[in-house]
Amino acid sequence: DDVLTRVGVIMDGTVQAKCDLPATKQATGEAPHQALQRVLDKELSNVASHCRISEVTQESNKVHSERYGMLTTYHKIIHHAVVASFEEDDFHPPIVDVSEHLRGDSPLASRPFYLVNDVSKPRRQFVYTWLSEDEFNYLSSPEGQEEWGEWLQRALPTTADVPVSPTHSV
Repeated sequence: DDVLTRVGVIMDGTVQAKCDLPATKQATGEAPHQALQRVLDKELSNVASHCRISEVTQESNKVHSERYGMLTTYHKIIHHAVVASFEEDDFHPPIVDVSEHLRGDSPLASRPFYLVNDVSKPRRQFVYTWLSEDEFNYLSSPEGQEEWGEWLQRALPTTADVPVSPTHSV
């Protein structure tokens, strides 16, 4: 199954390549479901009503924190969701398809990419596409990040002029 992945951020016309899943840190006193709702409201409101949580998993890992100079335990609660396909007839998310602007030598150039406005920062947009697990793992690696960043910098600047109407905002 493909994963809806954030592959870039555009802030004031500057493109930053990323390859991560929509996520947030849980605020002090906030329940996990409230943090999930913030992500859905802020970044994924266009598809939130089409999401169905299929599984919730937890991960913990201990790493040395450079910031605090000590061993730190990080806890992660992961909500796995199933999202209706963008190709389904009854699902037309108000997300701008910018794939015609993404031409190039990347195998992902033929994929549909979507710009989604960040409701908390009006000058920021997220770039999303669907990736296979193998593609996600590669683009998350240092080698993949470098390659993806170079390709995205070449391919995406033309999208700075792609209008995102207020009705398409999330």
